[in-house]
Amino acid sequence: MFQECLSVTTQQRKGTNTHLLEVKVMKALAVKPNPVIWLSSLCVAFCLVPCSGLALTVQEVPNPRQVSGGWVTDKAEILQPETETQLNRMIARLEAKNGAEIAVVTVPETAPAASPKEFTTNLFNYWKIGKKGQDNGVLFLISVKDRRVEIETGYGVEGILPDAKVGNIIETEITPRFRQKDFDGGTLAGTRAIIVSLEPSLSKELTQDTPQNDSRGVQHFWMWLVALWLGSVIFYLIYRISLYLISGGSSFSGGDSGGSSFGGGDSGGSSFGGGDSGGSSFGGGDSGGGGAGDSW
Repeated sequence: MFQECLSVTTQQRKGTNTHLLEVKVMKALAVKPNPVIWLSSLCVAFCLVPCSGLALTVQEVPNPRQVSGGWVTDKAEILQPETETQLNRMIARLEAKNGAEIAVVTVPETAPAASPKEFTTNLFNYWKIGKKGQDNGVLFLISVKDRRVEIETGYGVEGILPDAKVGNIIETEITPRFRQKDFDGGTLAGTRAIIVSLEPSLSKELTQDTPQNDSRGVQHFWMWLVALWLGSVIFYLIYRISLYLISGGSSFSGGDSGGSSFGGGDSGGSSFGGGDSGGSSFGGGDSGGGGAGDSW
């Protein structure tokens, strides 16, 4: 009899403990999150999300010939629009003169490739830079996180641009400017040196496209000023929203969405042609594996 009573009492205690645990869980779920903590977490997540998207494969690098008909892809966003315009103009002159093709590409980093050199070679062959049968293409690649410059040459230009000459262009024209954070000047100077090597007759014509740095300090000052202003505005808005939420309000109405920002239709086109080479609109050249690279 005593054991039966003890068993019933134990079951009751277990039932009571289970009930108390359920009540505590329900209360915890019902607690309204602190708006300041919620907004802080959201801001941190917003800042961290772009970092995870730095890594690229060669298939994810936009082909400039398909996107804009140009020769430059600034995926790392280190070049001014005026610089891209100058690069496209210079390379177009070269291509019109003797058919050679140069692609200028900037990327945040070359991971998950084993090395910047491997990434550059794979991208060259994926796009098939240079004319088919002439293999007169050059890929000028800049990897920001790797702090690395790689210049890959096709079979047809290895005699004009041997590895030693490419290395000299990088050491004298590109990396010294990059160490001064002058990505525009280094990219323009390096591209011009490559073009003049491939077509010396363009030397005088390209003089007007030599980097001009007189106004660079003023431009950077205004860029930093605008960035500071935008940061102040964003901080003020977050502060005001936090006060509003703390005071009992809510910035969301809680209603259901009645529509969609997308129409739901099927895509009717593609930025790639779908061919075996990845839809490249370059001429179909092959890399000879030559060239050079260096860090800044």
